[in-house]
Amino acid sequence: MLLGPAIQATEKKMLLVGGGLKICSSYSPRNCTESVKFDDTAYKSSYFSVNSDKQVIIAQDAFNLFSDKNKLTRVVELLAKYQLRFDTAPVTRRELLKRLDNIKLTSNQMMGRKLLDDLDSRQWNFLIHYLQVPVVDRKGEALTEYVDFENSHPDSQRIINQFISMVSSISGDNRPTVLFSTASANDVFDAASFYLQLFRHFEVDAVWLPLEASLNRVMNDPNKECTDLARVRGEYYSVFNRDKVYPQLARYQQSFCENPHYFTTLIGQASGIFFNGGDQFLALSSLADTEGGEKAFSPFYRQMKTKFDRGQLVVAGTSAGTAVQSGGLFADRLLPMITNGESIAGFFDGAYATNFPPSDQCELQNSCGEAIGADSLTYFGSGGLELLPIGILDTHFSERNRAFRLIRLLNTTKVSHGIGIDENTGLVVKQKNGKLSYETIGQNGVWFFQLTDESNATIVANRVNAASYLNDENNINGLKVKMSAKYDSRKKSAIASRLGTDQLAKVITKAINEKSKQASGILIHQQKTASYIVSIKDSSSHSLELQLNLQSRW
Repeated sequence: MLLGPAIQATEKKMLLVGGGLKICSSYSPRNCTESVKFDDTAYKSSYFSVNSDKQVIIAQDAFNLFSDKNKLTRVVELLAKYQLRFDTAPVTRRELLKRLDNIKLTSNQMMGRKLLDDLDSRQWNFLIHYLQVPVVDRKGEALTEYVDFENSHPDSQRIINQFISMVSSISGDNRPTVLFSTASANDVFDAASFYLQLFRHFEVDAVWLPLEASLNRVMNDPNKECTDLARVRGEYYSVFNRDKVYPQLARYQQSFCENPHYFTTLIGQASGIFFNGGDQFLALSSLADTEGGEKAFSPFYRQMKTKFDRGQLVVAGTSAGTAVQSGGLFADRLLPMITNGESIAGFFDGAYATNFPPSDQCELQNSCGEAIGADSLTYFGSGGLELLPIGILDTHFSERNRAFRLIRLLNTTKVSHGIGIDENTGLVVKQKNGKLSYETIGQNGVWFFQLTDESNATIVANRVNAASYLNDENNINGLKVKMSAKYDSRKKSAIASRLGTDQLAKVITKAINEKSKQASGILIHQQKTASYIVSIKDSSSHSLELQLNLQSRW
C-alpha cells in the first residue's frame, strides 16, 4: 500500500522578553560592555532649537491645547527670551531645559521652570515636539543609530540570537525576512533606526513595518485621508511634528497608507516579527480597532495570526511588546491585558477594567475617570493580540515590584495563570500538538503564578498562590507564598509617603538570601506599604517567615 507524505504537526513559536535589553548603541553607550567611540555619522542624541518660525507655530495653537491663553502667551514669551539670549543653535534636550528653567518672565516674574511644570502632558508634548529638529549630516541625510552588538550585554546577545535562530529554523535555506514594529512607542519613528541596525548584524533582511495606532485609525475611517496622519497623530495621541523631524520615515509610512498591499506583501514574506517596548495599548491599537472596549482586528493582524498558527511566523516582543500578547481564551477565561498601574495602587484600590489606560497626568487634567488615578491598576478586558493564550503577561517584573499587581489582577478577573518576566530575560514558548513547552534565557528569570482558591479571590491580602520561578538553567523551584495584610485606609497616604521602601527591600532581600539563595528577590519586597506576613518555603526545605507591622510606627 502506498502512503502519502507524513503530515508534520505545526509548532507555534514565541519569544517573550521582560524588557530591559542592554544593547550597545550610539544613543545608549551606557549599555556597552566596553568603551566604544562612534563616529560623527552616528545618531547620539535628539536636538532642539528655538526660532521665530517655531514661536509663530506654537502661538497659533493649531490643536487648541491652551484654554488659558495667558499661559500660551507666557510660553511664547519664554521662547522669545530664550532666542534673544541663546540664539537658534540646536542643543540637547537636557541643555534646552536647563536654559529654559532659568529664564525669568517679564510679565509676571515667573521662572521658566514653574511655567513648564504647569503644562499638562499634551501641552508639553506640543512644545517639545515642535522644538525638536531633524538630526542630519552635512548632506541633509538622517543620522543612523549605530549598534555594536558584540559589545552588548552577553544575556541580551543570547536573547536576540535566540530569536534569529528561531526565525532561521522555519525559513529553511531561504534568507529570512524579519519585520520589526515600533508601534508601542509614542514616537514610532524614533526607534526605527535602532532596530534596523540591530537586525542587520545577522543574515536576515530586516524591514520596518510602519504600524501605528494613528495609521490604523486613518485607514479604518472612510472620512480620513492618508494626508491626515499628522493631524490624527496630534489630536488622538498627543504626538506632533513627527513628519518634519523624520521626513523620510514619514513618507515611507504614508506610502504604506496609500498602498495597503505593501503590508500584506511584507507580512507574507516574513519569517519573524519583533514588537518593541513602550505602551501595549498603542501596540494593540495599531492592529485593532479598540473603540468601546471591544476589538476588531485588522486584515494585517489576521494575516499574521494565520501564519503564526501554521508555524510560519515567529513572534517576539520586549516589554510592552510582550504584554500585548496577552489575550484569548485560557482555561475558559478571557485573558485581559494589563494597561497601567503600580502594585501599591493595586493593593489598596483593586483593578479596574477600562477602555483605555489613564494618562500619567489625568489627575491634573481631571480626566482619569471615576475612582481611577494615574497609578491605578487598569486592564483591557478584551485582551491583547491573543496569538498564544498562556496567561496574563507582565514584564519588568522583579525590577519594578510588579508581583502584587499581577496577583491582584488574577484575583479580580479570576484568571488562573499569570506570568511575570524579569528584565533582560526571555521566555521561549512553543506549542505543538496542543502541548506547551517553556524555556528561559537571559540574566534573571520568569515567575509563574497559579490562582489556587477562587472562593476568596477578591481579597488580595488573603490569597494563597502557588508560584514557580523558572531560571536560565531550567530549574523550577516550587514555592508557596502566602500574603496577609491589614491596613487603615485613612493612613495609607502617610504610609506610602513615609515608608523607607528601598531600605525595607534591602533588609528583606538580605534576609531571604541568608536563608536560601534560590529564593532571593522573591515577592516580599513587592509590597511595602502595609502590615503583612510573608511565608516562603522552597523545594530545598528552606523556609522563612517575616511579620511586618509598618503602621505601628505612625
